[in-house]
Amino acid sequence: MRFKMITKYLEEEIMNNSNDDQLLIDQLEDLTYGNWDFLILEPQENINEIQYLQTAFDSNNGEFYIELRIGNNEKWKHYQYITNSKEIIISIFSDFFNLIKIPDFLKWSDITDEELQTNRCVL
Repeated sequence: MRFKMITKYLEEEIMNNSNDDQLLIDQLEDLTYGNWDFLILEPQENINEIQYLQTAFDSNNGEFYIELRIGNNEKWKHYQYITNSKEIIISIFSDFFNLIKIPDFLKWSDITDEELQTNRCVL
């Protein structure tokens, strides 16, 4: 399956079941080197209407923000999970990329209303 990976420094198409897994992990490992560095992973084929999985690192408080958007351009839901564990970030992204395993986002915060009110992407 093809994905588009977007960071502060690159935009590249990557494939699961290939050596691109290490590129993804390397980019996730590098997130803590800059304030609000981010990584967005967009499936290029339909995976249960997931538009993207993204993460950003806030160096002010040492937290990673993980977000998932599901739906289409007219109707969507936006979920967020906050952690200080880089290992959790890598696990969620690696499972999504390699196994097409969708994170258990129903335990995450639903920030759809906040996103609609501010009409913005968090990253």
